[in-house]
Amino acid sequence: MRRFLLLTGLSWWIGIAQAEATTQVVISGAISINTTATGFIGIAGVHRENTIVNVTHIAPTGGNFTVLRITLSVAPDNGAGSQSVAFALRVDGTDSALACTITETETTCASASSVAVSAASDIVISEIPTNTPAASDARFAMEFVPTTNDYTILGGCSSGSTLADATRYLNPAGSNAPSDTESLVQVIIPVGGTLRNVYVEVETGPQAGASHDFTVMVNGLASAITCNISNPNKTCNDTTNTVAVSAGDLVSIRRVPTASPTASKVSYGLVFVPTTSGQFLTLSANSEFPSTPAPQYIEMVMRGALAGNHVQQWELFDLMMDSWPELSACFQELSYGVLSK
Repeated sequence: MRRFLLLTGLSWWIGIAQAEATTQVVISGAISINTTATGFIGIAGVHRENTIVNVTHIAPTGGNFTVLRITLSVAPDNGAGSQSVAFALRVDGTDSALACTITETETTCASASSVAVSAASDIVISEIPTNTPAASDARFAMEFVPTTNDYTILGGCSSGSTLADATRYLNPAGSNAPSDTESLVQVIIPVGGTLRNVYVEVETGPQAGASHDFTVMVNGLASAITCNISNPNKTCNDTTNTVAVSAGDLVSIRRVPTASPTASKVSYGLVFVPTTSGQFLTLSANSEFPSTPAPQYIEMVMRGALAGNHVQQWELFDLMMDSWPELSACFQELSYGVLSK
């Protein structure tokens, strides 16, 4: 499924035009919680895993995350005792002060704390249940204020899949398995700007003599933004080179192996600097949806939406946004007009 990015939206990055420092809003769709053990939620797209590396993203620039808000579709109360679900932004393996807990009959919580991150920081949201809360879907929103104005962030990971011993392409703005077909992970840039500051981290470093080469691709062509991970390293970055992008350009990240490096999961981050200050990108496709939704899946979503299920109403809207260009364009125009006032 080809994904496209908007200036504003309800599924991932929302751009707010401001005269002051850029505030980037990070917002998710519905994410099923783990009711029996700690789960981890990637800050890009709709994805929760029980293994932290599967959804960890890399901050490509310094800044502060703040104003975390969480909503559950079902309150934690599940009978005897007290049930709760705690959420926190985890930075470099440690839960931060940007955290809140939803208890018993509550369905929302919020934190106004501010937590600094540096370029190359590992970032993820932890979700810790207590006393087996009721099954529920979580949604989150939080703000990111970059240290350098307009250095807005993109990022992703291989979603639990390892890099095969062949050229693979990565979605620069979401959690997806690496693909041998670039078009399946490309995102469409809606406004002009500049890409820069790529950071990449593999879980398992390559053996002696082997390496991974990562390159930001624009319209199927290699840009100057590239970095290499070779033994004994697990990380690389390029904070020097940049590439200009225009509305409609297709962007991906290519990885090319040398000498069969050890299979590994990968996380990455990338900075987008808009030509028009205050803009940034939002992902409007949901990586959980199949490329061609099965009729049974569509029927399930529509029946649930008609019955008043808020989660499936959200899923229906995402399906409509993903398949109806006129709706997407009108939504973008309306949202940007309201938020830029």
